[in-house]
Amino acid sequence: MVFKMDEPWPIFRTNRLLAVDPTAKEKLYHGPYNMILTSVFHEPRYEVSPQVRPLESRAAIDYVLEYLVQIEDGVPVLGLEIKRASDLNFMERRSAGDEQIRDRFRELAPYIRTPRFYMISAIGTQCCVYTYERGANGITITPPAIHPTDHRITEDLAPAARWDIDLGTLAGRNRLNEYFNDVRNMCNDL
Repeated sequence: MVFKMDEPWPIFRTNRLLAVDPTAKEKLYHGPYNMILTSVFHEPRYEVSPQVRPLESRAAIDYVLEYLVQIEDGVPVLGLEIKRASDLNFMERRSAGDEQIRDRFRELAPYIRTPRFYMISAIGTQCCVYTYERGANGITITPPAIHPTDHRITEDLAPAARWDIDLGTLAGRNRLNEYFNDVRNMCNDL
C-alpha cells in the first residue's frame, strides 16, 4: 500500500472521502468509510460488516446503515454510523444521532468483550467518538448524555462541537487513528 508520509491509511482513501459533495446523501460516504475501515483493519482476524437496522420515525420507517468491525465469533470491537454532512447544522438531527449511538450501545452491551468499545458518529467528514467503558464503578458512556432541563424550551442535547475530529486534516485523521490503534491493542489482549 502507498502511504503519504505521516498518513494513518492510504491517502487515496482519504481523497475519496473528501471528494464527496457536502450536500450529498449519506450513502455516498459509505464506500469511502468502508475503504478506510478495511485498510486499517485488514488482517484476516477482522471483518468490516455493514449492518442495516430499521429506524422508526414518526412519518415512516427509515433505515440506518452502520459498520461494525468484528473479530472471531462475530464479537464487535468498533462501530461507525454515518450521516450526511448537512446534518451537523441541525440540532434535532445531531440529537437523533446521539440517541441512536446510545441505543446501539445498549443493544451491543452483551457482546462487548473489550474494556472500551468505540462507536464513531461521522457526520460527513466530522467525527465524534463515543466510548462505552466498563470500570470498577460500572459502565460509563462518554461524551455524557445531556438531558433537557426545561421542556418548554428547545435545548441542544448534542452540540456540534462534539464532532471535533475533522478528517479533512491530518491531525484529525491521526486522532481517529489513535482510537483504531487502541481497538487493535485491546483485540491483541483477547
